[in-house]
Amino acid sequence: MLITKILSKNHIKNYAILILPCVRFFKLIVDKFPDYVSKEDLNFLNEISLKTQSFVSLGVKPEEIKEISDMNLIDWVLYLDTNVIYSLLSLHSHPENEACIALIKLIKDNPEIIKN
Repeated sequence: MLITKILSKNHIKNYAILILPCVRFFKLIVDKFPDYVSKEDLNFLNEISLKTQSFVSLGVKPEEIKEISDMNLIDWVLYLDTNVIYSLLSLHSHPENEACIALIKLIKDNPEIIKN
């Protein structure tokens, strides 16, 4: 039987011999990665991860984005917390400063569809 073959000691031993060194090598690469890239590259990757985390925290599935973007949403009220205000006034350094500024620019550049 296939199950017997998969669970055989020989197969598990072969798995360990082939896979475990690859796992160790991958971990080594990940651990050493910051030593071989520039600070700009690390900052870029950090920004991407923060943006991804922000997007994922919304709970919206990627396949639903197209559907949502095609909707005509009206009467939204946008509440800004102090971090957004600090970002707009350049009162602190935060990874989302550019996003806050871009949001205000988007509102100003689209008066025909966004009321302010």
